[in-house]
Amino acid sequence: MNQVLLSSVGAHVGRLIATGIAVTLSVAFVVTTLLLSSSYRQTMVDGLTAQMDQADLQVAVTDDSAELADVDEQVATALDGLDSLEGVAAADAQRSSYVQVASGGRRANASVEPLLSAQNRWQELSSGDWPSARGEVTMDEVSAEALGVTVGDTLRVTDVVGDGDSSDLAVVGLTSTANAGFSQGTPTLITTETTFEALGLLAVTTGILVSASEGVSPGTLSARVAEHVVSAHPCQSSRVRRLSSTRLPSCRAPARC
Repeated sequence: MNQVLLSSVGAHVGRLIATGIAVTLSVAFVVTTLLLSSSYRQTMVDGLTAQMDQADLQVAVTDDSAELADVDEQVATALDGLDSLEGVAAADAQRSSYVQVASGGRRANASVEPLLSAQNRWQELSSGDWPSARGEVTMDEVSAEALGVTVGDTLRVTDVVGDGDSSDLAVVGLTSTANAGFSQGTPTLITTETTFEALGLLAVTTGILVSASEGVSPGTLSARVAEHVVSAHPCQSSRVRRLSSTRLPSCRAPARC
């Protein structure tokens, strides 16, 4: 019996080896696919949460049908006085727009956003300084390398959404792409609030980031910010949420509205 079995194996050794290789490759493919899928999911999660890495609260606009101007007004009204509220260390509007950048004959579309306060700032510098004067900007290091840009160079920035005006901005720093957030892969510029406004861009506002003062719990801060937001805009819908994923009820309009 054993002799027959060995004889059969010897006669089909090539087929058995091929089958073993096929099984090994199949298992390796499945394992690799699972690892890549897990890595991709983690990258997406990291990208979506990177902008909230330093803040304790986010005030998010929930009325998706609102016009951009209405959202800007709503956020501006809620932001007014928020940074001086008891328990608030810093409050920043989340705003961004898109431009075309050019340097040395190379061009690319890029996102541009105002510099956040130090307490809410989730980006990190890899070299140079943060913009502090009008006409200064930082760029992410990977995009800067691709465009041949270094600290001290000048970028030609053109409004591709609005009227097409162009401005020259001085690169004073480069940011790390290790925590580039959801914009990873897209050139990202950070400039001062004054420069951002001077560019006259059509900006998208998604909410407000809030950091708590030392010793103030997220729960206490949530309650205070929610009360402030409702009193600032009682007839608008917005949501205050803790970045620990605990959500407060939506701030709905009272009956008199």
